[in-house]
Amino acid sequence: LESELLVKAGTIAFTGIAITGGLVVLGTAYLSTLYSKFNDELKEQGVDMDAFCATAKPANKAKVAAGHYFRMGNRKANVENPIALEATKSPHVDGLYVAKAVGSGETTEDAIPMKDLMPKRTSTNAIDKRSKQTIVVATIRMGFGHHRLAYSACSWALSQGYTTIFHDLINIESEEASLIHSVDALYSKFSRLATELGGVVEKLWGKAMKQGDADALRVAAMFANHLQPILGAYPKDIPMICTHQICALVASACGFTNVVNLVVDNYPQW
Repeated sequence: LESELLVKAGTIAFTGIAITGGLVVLGTAYLSTLYSKFNDELKEQGVDMDAFCATAKPANKAKVAAGHYFRMGNRKANVENPIALEATKSPHVDGLYVAKAVGSGETTEDAIPMKDLMPKRTSTNAIDKRSKQTIVVATIRMGFGHHRLAYSACSWALSQGYTTIFHDLINIESEEASLIHSVDALYSKFSRLATELGGVVEKLWGKAMKQGDADALRVAAMFANHLQPILGAYPKDIPMICTHQICALVASACGFTNVVNLVVDNYPQW
């Protein structure tokens, strides 16, 4: 009787392991397919993360796809319709312009067409180096102080005599800005929860926020691809200083050719 029970228990255990293993294989295969779909969308914009970080292994593809799907689901990135921009004078910093969506906010009567702030062009449509130059400082008002770093960059640009545009991605009223708000809200929620629980949970959360890898970079790049309309209206050769890694990834996806990534949030090796 005991031997029969052992055989049955072994059979049940083996069946459970086989089913679990099969589900893991199927799940990994499905997520790898999703990864290929998300990654192909990036490649269409000239951003090849596998060429940059080395080809991802199946387990890494599954992790990246799960992380991106958790954020974005099956949302299709809008890569062809940039949001029209204008600017207002900053009430806080003399000489600084603040970007916003055309017609948004309460100061539409004082808005300056963005084209009026762009540098002159030569007959070949290149930026005329003899004219006053323009710099865009792109940031996101979240995290450990990206705004303060952006203002520092603006101070430097203004001191050099450049036309300086402060571009906060969250400040551009749009569906894409709402995506950033939702991610920021999720980040803040988990941060508060970790602080309230304390102990091991807070330690693990702190550790997770202080490190990153190529997978984290891939997830960030896939998310950034969905934010292109917020930044895509500028001429692609305009110099851009980014004080948030998402901004730099958005700029790369948009095809900007003169980008300074001043702050790298995850995996500084890249």
